[in-house]
Amino acid sequence: MKIVVVDDDKDVRHLLEDVVEQSGHTAVLASNGREAWELLDRGEKFDFIISDNDMPEMDGVELLQRVRGNSRTAGIPFILVSAGDPVPLKEICAKHSADFLPKPFSVFTLLAMLNVGVEVEG
Repeated sequence: MKIVVVDDDKDVRHLLEDVVEQSGHTAVLASNGREAWELLDRGEKFDFIISDNDMPEMDGVELLQRVRGNSRTAGIPFILVSAGDPVPLKEICAKHSADFLPKPFSVFTLLAMLNVGVEVEG
């Protein structure tokens, strides 16, 4: 799978890149939602999106809404990651058919979500 990893924290972005690539997938990195949307908007195809929520320029919720609002990208599986209040974020994810992964999270939980589509409560 080709997965876009979106996080404004360089260390987290590279940690996620390592996890994705060690599990046999290809990671493409973006430092905020705007960069990720630009990749998608110009036609780059992804099999999955992993996005932090709290980022400058465009947060993860806005990215999720744009992805779901575009017929070309609407079906891409999406995991929203955040250390923020999980209640409203889980509701937003449910409304937009996305998964929510609370920080801190287990690498094994992330891999399960990528490889088996397991929905995780956090």
